[in-house]
Amino acid sequence: MNLDELLKQRSELQAKLVSIVEKAEGESRELNKDEDKDYKDTLTKVRALTNRIDRIREVNDFGAAAANDQQQLTEPQGQAYASAPADHIQRGNSKKEDRDLKNYSFRKAFLASRQLGKLEGLEKEMHQQGENEIIAIGTSPNDGVHIPEAVMWAGSRINGGQGQMNAYRNDMTKAATQGGDTIATDLRAPIDVLYDALVLTSLGVTTWFGMQGNLSVPVMGSTAKPTEKSETGAADEVTGTTSAVPLAPERLPVVTEATSQLLRQSSINIESWLRNNLFTNMAIRMQDMAINGSGSSNQPTGLLQTGGLTLVALGTDGAAPTRTMLTRQLGKVDIANALMGNLGWLTNGKVRTTLQETKKDAGSGQFVWNEETPNQLMGYTAAVTNSVPSNLVKGGSGSVCSAHIFGNFSDLVIAQWGGMTLLSDNITKFDTGLIRIGAETFYNALVTRAASFVATKDALTVI
Repeated sequence: MNLDELLKQRSELQAKLVSIVEKAEGESRELNKDEDKDYKDTLTKVRALTNRIDRIREVNDFGAAAANDQQQLTEPQGQAYASAPADHIQRGNSKKEDRDLKNYSFRKAFLASRQLGKLEGLEKEMHQQGENEIIAIGTSPNDGVHIPEAVMWAGSRINGGQGQMNAYRNDMTKAATQGGDTIATDLRAPIDVLYDALVLTSLGVTTWFGMQGNLSVPVMGSTAKPTEKSETGAADEVTGTTSAVPLAPERLPVVTEATSQLLRQSSINIESWLRNNLFTNMAIRMQDMAINGSGSSNQPTGLLQTGGLTLVALGTDGAAPTRTMLTRQLGKVDIANALMGNLGWLTNGKVRTTLQETKKDAGSGQFVWNEETPNQLMGYTAAVTNSVPSNLVKGGSGSVCSAHIFGNFSDLVIAQWGGMTLLSDNITKFDTGLIRIGAETFYNALVTRAASFVATKDALTVI
C-alpha cells in the first residue's frame, strides 16, 4: 500500500471517529458500550496508520538526503551554497545542508560589518547569496552583511522549530546584569531568557521564499455542482469564482547595543548573543503575527483575524474547553471538505493544562488531553506555544480568554522577501563606547483557505 492509499485510509477512519462522536453529541449523551468499543478500535487503527505514514515519510526523507549528500560530494568545494537557486530552499535542504548552515558564524558576519574582519568560506558564500536575493526582489544591497533565507530557516528545521531570529531591543553594556558577567576566564554560555516556543514549522506551515514586489494571490471560491441532463441538455457551468488577496512585504527591524569593551573581552564571544538577542525574538514576532496579527499598523493578518474563519463558541462570557469543543472543531473542518494536508492543533499552555485536568466523562478516569502524549491530541499533532493569545475578551469575561485552533496548517503561508541584513554602527555613540547592531527582514503571512481552520477564542482556563 503506497503513501496516498494510507493517507486516504486514515482520513476515512478519522471521519468515522467524528461520525461516532457527533451522533452521541447530537443526542446529548455519552457513547454507549458498542460505540465506545468501536471508537477505541478505530482510534487504534488511526494511530497505527499514522506510525506507518511517519515511517514512510522518514524513509523518503532519508533517500532525499542521501541523494543530496551524494550530489554535494561531486560538487567543487565552496560552490554548493553560492550556486544554489532560491527555489532550492523552498524544496527543503538536506539534513547535511542544514547542519552545515547551522555552522554559519554570526560573529564573523558582525566583525565584517564593522570592517574588523574579512568574510571567507561559508560566511562569504552566504553573503553573496544574500546579496543575490536582495537584487532579485528589486532592491540595491547596502553596505551591511546580507544573510540569506537559507541560514535564517536552517535552525528552525534542526532544532524542532527553534529558529535563529530575534526581535527586541536590548542593551548589552558592561553592567553585571547586561553582559559584564560574560567577561571571565572560564564561563559557559549565558542563561538566556525564556522564549515562547517556535512551533509553526513543526505543524507544516507553507513558506514562500524569494518573493518579489507586491503580490496578488488568486483564491478559488465555490463552484456550482453539475446535474444530470437529457441527451441534448445543456451542460452546467462549473467555473469557480476567484478573488485576489494582496500580499505586500512588511518590514521587521531590530536594534541592540553592546559596549566595544564587552565585544573585545567576552570569553563567550558574541555568537550566542547575536543568535539570541538579534534573531530568536524576530522569529517569535513573525510567529505571533502569523497567528494573531491584526492586519493593520503594518502587521500581517494572522490566522485568528482572517475573514471567514469558522468559530466554535463556548459561552456568552466564555467557558471551559471540553472534549465537545475538540470534536466540533474537527467535525467542522471535515464538513468543509478540508480534513486533509498537515492537520493539527495549535494552542497555548493554559488550554493544554486545562484539558489535562478535564475528564472525558465522570466515570472513565480518563482525561481529554493525555499527559503521556503531550504533543498529540485525538490522533493529531498538537503544538503548544504561548504565542497563541490568552488575553482575549468574550462578553464580560475580561482579558482572560484563550484561543485553540484546529486545521490544515499547509494553508497558512509565511512569505519572505529576501533574507536578513546585518548592520553595525560604531559612530553614533562612539563617545560612550557603545556599538549599535541592527538587523531587518521583510515578510508577511496569509491564510489561503479560511475553511481549512476552525478556532475557539473564548476558552476559560484553570490557570
